[in-house]
This record gives sequence, C-alpha cells and structure tokens, in this order.
Amino acid sequence: MIVADIATETGRETVDVIEDADGDATFVEVDVSDFESVERMVDIAVDTYGSLDFAHNNAGILTGFAEVTDIGEEQWNTLLEINLKSIWACLNR
Repeated sequence: MIVADIATETGRETVDVIEDADGDATFVEVDVSDFESVERMVDIAVDTYGSLDFAHNNAGILTGFAEVTDIGEEQWNTLLEINLKSIWACLNR
C-alpha cells in the first residue's frame, strides 16, 4: 500500500500504524496539485508493488466558509487544483 501525502510526518505515522498491524506500506511525499509529483508517486507504487490495483483519492482542502464571490482567483485555482485536478491527475497518469 502506498500512503501518499504532502505532510511527511503524518504520512510516516500512518505507515507506522499499518506496519504495527503487520501490514505493508510505503510512504511517498506527493503534492497532488503537481502532475510530475503524481507521476512519481504512481511510478513508485508500480515499481514497489508491481501494479496499481485501485486508488483512493481523498485529498481536499477548504477555503473557509466564504461565498464563492468572496474568494480570490489564486485561492479559487488552488481549490480546483487540489480538489478536482488532483483526482484527474492521479487517475490519468
């Protein structure tokens, strides 16, 4: 199993929990808004485990509880990159 996260410390903690339960996991630091980072993650998964059998894409951020009209373009683009583009990138690698 690949545990992929931008947060290295919590990602490694998750791997430790899995391994403590006699599971097998590998941590990969990934920025899901960056296509090259996603490609690297998938390549590591395939190289380590032989294939990519399924994906659980659960990255997401909130921009607070502001109205859409109150969000600036940069914040809106970040929201779209992480909450939408990342799923596309992970499944279309």
